Amino acid sequence: MTSLLKLTEREGFCKPTCKTMQAGSPHMPTFFSTVEIEGVEFHGKGSRSMQQAEEDAAKIAYIALKGCKLIVPLQWCTYPIFLSCMRTTLWKF
Repeated sequence: MTSLLKLTEREGFCKPTCKTMQAGSPHMPTFFSTVEIEGVEFHGKGSRSMQQAEEDAAKIAYIALKGCKLIVPLQWCTYPIFLSCMRTTLWKF
């Protein structure tokens, strides 16, 4: 998450938020995390630990933002173009 925080700060984005939910039985839970940046959500895959789930979602967000090569804040970009870029980048995963 540290790399993502540095990237969003450097590029002028809002600070990312992370939400994590737990599914499955209490003795063998699966955690799913979502990172949100400027209203765009990045969903990680399920993991056995909360920390790993959060790191996975942050990694997906980081790669997507770097893949779009955005160098201006999202509010300056046209939202449909940004979403199109995100879909193209995330499709590779």
